Amino acid sequence: MASDEAATFGYDRPLKIGRDVHWVGSYCPHSRNAFNSFIVQDGEEAVLMDAGFREGLPSLVLKVLQLGIQPGSIKALIQHSLCSQARETRGHLQKLIRRSDLRIVSPSAAFRACSFHGEKGRLNVMERRDFTFSSGRQLEFFRIPFAPGADSFVTFDSHSGVLFTGGLLGSHRVPQLFWGNLEAECRPCAEKGSGRGCSWAGCPLLDMEQHHREIISSEKALRIALKRLARIPFHIVAPQWGSIISQSGNLAFLWKRLLGLRGVGIDGVAENAGVQEEKNHEELEFVHKRFQANGGGKGSPCPSPESCFAEWDA
Repeated sequence: MASDEAATFGYDRPLKIGRDVHWVGSYCPHSRNAFNSFIVQDGEEAVLMDAGFREGLPSLVLKVLQLGIQPGSIKALIQHSLCSQARETRGHLQKLIRRSDLRIVSPSAAFRACSFHGEKGRLNVMERRDFTFSSGRQLEFFRIPFAPGADSFVTFDSHSGVLFTGGLLGSHRVPQLFWGNLEAECRPCAEKGSGRGCSWAGCPLLDMEQHHREIISSEKALRIALKRLARIPFHIVAPQWGSIISQSGNLAFLWKRLLGLRGVGIDGVAENAGVQEEKNHEELEFVHKRFQANGGGKGSPCPSPESCFAEWDA
């Protein structure tokens, strides 16, 4: 199994994580951050998941070539989340692949962003249809709204049982590419009754929980996403950042922890904002009265620009 091989893994070569699925990502030892890219191979065809950043592009291409996969055989690029650097990387890959029928699958927001920036290329909004290889093998897309984005999705390969989750179920800090037995490692802390995990500063579980508090929009969004994914018959979770999760005990343990996670996204802000509610209400009334006064004494909620900025000009 790949987890056994990972004990001596050096991040400088591709690693098999499932049937015809390999990790081709990159790792920064200074920050201890890993960006996980994956390639799914089906005969003479391939699909690349989450191409990553430009700095890791040479490493990614080298790993793909080491697998004997030529760039021209890549039929689709699937990007679960998109930023300016990822768009730049994708542009380089499009030139390297040189396929007029290359399919690019991204969230619909990515489609709008690329249209705004004038990017040329064939983009497919993920809701339209799943991706099918010539052999009939399918990559299925499932929506997980607001986890983290409004149009976020995951990709499931039933052939290998691998679920590609993007930002969900990942972490920015990676002690190892594959985790050990989390249930056994976390049992001592659980027996002590710790509600936040262990007191060890390098605890990967605490890092993972904090990652979700920072990137997922709310507790509700996280719970909905986890419940939807629980219906998919996957065996391996492959996130865009962090460790790959391959043991059923680990999956069950993490699902239970994250379903009960509190302080996620806006819910974490709301918990600390209650004491300011009365004060904010008073300030809002003051601003409203000020605008009415600036409207020339007519009670207008929409004062003129001159009255609004008269003090600024002075």
